[in-house]
Amino acid sequence: MNGDSSIKRVAATVGTFDGVHLGHRLVLDTLRLAAEERDLTPIAITFDAHPLSVIAPDRTPPAIMSPQRKLQELQRLGFATHVLDFTPSTARLSAADWMRNLHAYHAIDAIIIGYDNTFGHDGRSLSPDNYIRLGEEIGLEVIIAPRLEGVSSSAIRRLIAAGNIKEADAMLGQPFILDGVVEEGDRIGRKIGFPTANLRLNHAEGRLLPAFGVYAAEVMMPDGSVMNGVSNIGLRPSVSDIAATPYPRIETHIPGYNGKDFYGQPLEVRLLDFIRPEKKFDSLEDLKKQLQLDCLSLNPDYHKSI
Repeated sequence: MNGDSSIKRVAATVGTFDGVHLGHRLVLDTLRLAAEERDLTPIAITFDAHPLSVIAPDRTPPAIMSPQRKLQELQRLGFATHVLDFTPSTARLSAADWMRNLHAYHAIDAIIIGYDNTFGHDGRSLSPDNYIRLGEEIGLEVIIAPRLEGVSSSAIRRLIAAGNIKEADAMLGQPFILDGVVEEGDRIGRKIGFPTANLRLNHAEGRLLPAFGVYAAEVMMPDGSVMNGVSNIGLRPSVSDIAATPYPRIETHIPGYNGKDFYGQPLEVRLLDFIRPEKKFDSLEDLKKQLQLDCLSLNPDYHKSI
C-alpha cells in the first residue's frame, strides 16, 4: 500500500470501544483533530471479538453493546470503521509488530492511543514514551490522548450490573441500550391489561444485563418513533416457574400504545432509571396493581383502571 501515492493515508485509533462512552469519545475527538491537522482520513479500528476471548476466555467481560450497535455508534459520530480479526496469531504479535503492520498494511501514519490502550503481548510493559519511540523508528506518529478520569468500560459494567443505570448513562453519554427483535411471549401481560413487547437481544450470548428489576425506559419503535416504557428484566417470578424460565426475559410495557403487534421487528429499549427490584407477587391482581404504580412513577399523568 505504501507504494501507491493515490491511497489516502490514515490517522487511526484502535480499541474494543465497548459502550463508546465519554472516555472513548475524548480519544475520538483527539483523532478527529489530529486527522484534520495532518490531512489524514480518521478511522476507528475495532475487533470482531473482545481480545480476552482469545487470550483468556474466562476473563472476557460481558458486552455493553452488540457489535452492530458499536459500529453504528462510531459511524454516527462521523468515523469510518474497520474490523480486525483477533486470532491467536494476532495475540502473539509484539507491540512493534502491531505498529509495523498498522503502518504498512493499513496506510496508518498517525495513531491515537488512549491511557489504557496497549498493543501486543508485551504492550502492558511499555510506557507512552516507549510507544512514541517505537513509532518514530517505524515512521508512525504516536499521539497520546487525554484521559477522562473515572470513566471506563469496566466501571460502566459494574454500575449496570448493580442497577445504577443513571450513573452508567452519565458515563456513557447516552442511555444504556438493549437492542433486538420482538418475539411472541405467553401474553400474560395482555390478559391483565399490560401487554408487553418481549425483546430477543441481538448477540444475546455474552451481552451485559442490568440487575433484575423494573426500569424506566424509552422505546425506539419499529417506525422510528420514541415512546415511554416500563421494562421488567428478570425471571418473572410472579407468572412463571423460575425453574422453567432459566434465562432472563426483557419485557417492556409501552403505556398508551394500542397499535398492532410488531413481532419479528427491531426494537431498542433505552434504560433511563431503576424503579424497583423484581419481586414475586401473591396474585396476578397484586401484580397488576404494582404495574399501575410503576407506570405512575414513570408518568404521574398516566391512568389506567385496575
